[in-house]
Amino acid sequence: MAQNAPRRGPGRPVDPRARAARRTHILASARRCFLARGFHAASTADISREAGVSVANLYQYFPSKEELVLAMVEEDLTGDLAFFAHLFGGADGFLASVEAAFAALAEAGRARDELGLRAEIFAEALRNPRVHEALARSQEKLLTALAERVAAAVARGEIALADGVAARDVAALLFTLADGVYSAGGLDILDGARAARCTRLLLARALTPAA
Repeated sequence: MAQNAPRRGPGRPVDPRARAARRTHILASARRCFLARGFHAASTADISREAGVSVANLYQYFPSKEELVLAMVEEDLTGDLAFFAHLFGGADGFLASVEAAFAALAEAGRARDELGLRAEIFAEALRNPRVHEALARSQEKLLTALAERVAAAVARGEIALADGVAARDVAALLFTLADGVYSAGGLDILDGARAARCTRLLLARALTPAA
């Protein structure tokens, strides 16, 4: 046997990819349980049963339900950053990308399962300091990424900021609107076309025509 061969620990997969896949599977199962029952009503037994693993195996990946929630916050941040990076990475320009993003958000909100779970996460953040800190850190990263997109559009000459308005101010406006548009879409009170139009009108207050 080769001296550097990996040693199998009891109950733990040797292959990192297998372990990552199992972790993702458990997290997806926890999402379904939390959505159906809420964070506090869903037990670790419920989650392990949904995932098809033992409670002991569940604890190898997530020592507590709190750790599952924290992992969801990080997973949602990764998805949000990828969403905006994809939309703002095209050749259509900043304003067209913003309109497309908010139209997509309004439609995405109609998938109520994900919207309901995000509401659960925000509610848990009001009760749990660790979740609150993780969510605030996640939101700050997203706000910073949006501000960088705004600043890049200004540098390219696509948009110009009104007097007294900073790139981070526009990012904060977009960030706040995003949550509202997403939620309104889920409640069927705002469609994609109207969301894009409202966003364009509000941005007009913060931007001036580029020279």
